Order: sequence, then C-alpha cells, then structure tokens
Amino acid sequence: MVKIMGKYENQPWEEIDEFDTRKEAMEALREYRLAYGAGWRLRLKSV
Repeated sequence: MVKIMGKYENQPWEEIDEFDTRKEAMEALREYRLAYGAGWRLRLKSV
C-alpha cells in the first residue's frame, strides 16, 4: 500500500489518498501536483 501525503506551506503533513501499487500512486501523484498547485509539497509514503 502506498499513500500520497501532502503539506501546504506551514501546515502539518496529511494523507491525501492511498493506492494498492506504487505505479498507481505515481500516476495519481502527477495529477495531484497539477491540481494542488505550487504551494503544496506532495510525496509518497509506503505503508
């Protein structure tokens, strides 16, 4: 299981979404980066 974690500027990290495979998570991460914009830091976290 892989989670997408997000953080907006000075806020704490939060879980955005979760996926069964890393490939699915990577594809979604690209979309989230476009949708959320420059103020967000997004990363993957294996669970």
